[in-house]
Amino acid sequence: MPDVIPIAPYTNDELLLLISEGNKEAFRYLYDNYRNKIFSIALKFTGEKQASEDVVQEMFIKLWTHRENLSAIRNFDAYLNSMVRNHIFNYLRKIAHEQAMVRKMAIVQNEQHHPEGFDSIYYKELYSLVNKAVNQLSPQQQKVYNYSRKEGLKHHEIAEAMGISPSTVKGHIVEALKHIKKAISADQEIDAIIIFFILFICRFPAL
Repeated sequence: MPDVIPIAPYTNDELLLLISEGNKEAFRYLYDNYRNKIFSIALKFTGEKQASEDVVQEMFIKLWTHRENLSAIRNFDAYLNSMVRNHIFNYLRKIAHEQAMVRKMAIVQNEQHHPEGFDSIYYKELYSLVNKAVNQLSPQQQKVYNYSRKEGLKHHEIAEAMGISPSTVKGHIVEALKHIKKAISADQEIDAIIIFFILFICRFPAL
């Protein structure tokens, strides 16, 4: 039977104590009273309704996940305001980083298609490292990886060609990518975005 609390004014200290003990009705009461406030703050910074809704959900998930710490909070409004702002700033930094990554990958892709504007020696060295790492994979992983990255086949197509399940194909690709990324990173310092681009975006040309 779910916890029941009367619909009456509760002090934040009382609510937080109940929530810290796992009372879901108290948490719902807190949600109903603070949801719009969090949404308004998020909307002010993000300017996007969907992003603001996501912030609201993520904030309350975080509050519930760490509910055992709530009973120690004495000024919940100040705590929540700080928590929301920090979360939004992290969100905005993440968005800015993703946009920078997209721009940088676009530059690399353009350079790939126009080698005259790219350091072709560096380009060949990178792919040489990738091919060297691929050759260290097991025969089965090599075959799956080459089907995926060189021939552009989808998981179900590889599975059909090799007589194995799509989940097995996915497992081989995940392990192959982990090995190749580790091998490249260990060999020399390479921009993480370049590694991402090579492993997940590009198909391998003949060197």
